[in-house]
Amino acid sequence: MLRGLTKGYRNHPQLERFKSAGEPLTSIDFYLQEIWREACVRGYRFDQNKFEAVENVTSIEVTQGQVAYERQHLLKKLTVRDRARWESLSQEGECAVHPLFAVVAGDREEWERV
Repeated sequence: MLRGLTKGYRNHPQLERFKSAGEPLTSIDFYLQEIWREACVRGYRFDQNKFEAVENVTSIEVTQGQVAYERQHLLKKLTVRDRARWESLSQEGECAVHPLFAVVAGDREEWERV
C-alpha cells in the first residue's frame, strides 16, 4: 500500500488513517497481523508474508461516528452475504474495533466516501 508494491487499494480512502499515523508502515503491519490472526481463527487463508510482525504500535484514533458508519455498512453487506452473521451482529449494541484503534468522540471522517 504505502510501500508502492501493491496492485490494488492504492487510493482507498481508509488509507488516510494510516498515512496520518506516526509510523504508517508499522501501523499497517500491525493491522494486517491482526487480520491474519482473525483469518486463522476463522479458517481462512491470509498470506503472512504481506506484513512484518509487530509487537508495539501507537494507536490511531477513530471517531465514534466513523465506527457507527462502518458498522452499518458491514451490516448492509451481511444481509446479502451472511444472513446468520448479520443476525448475530445486528443484535449487538456496539461492535469491537481493531486493537490498533482508539475510539474517540466525533462524526464520520471527512475522507469517507458516502
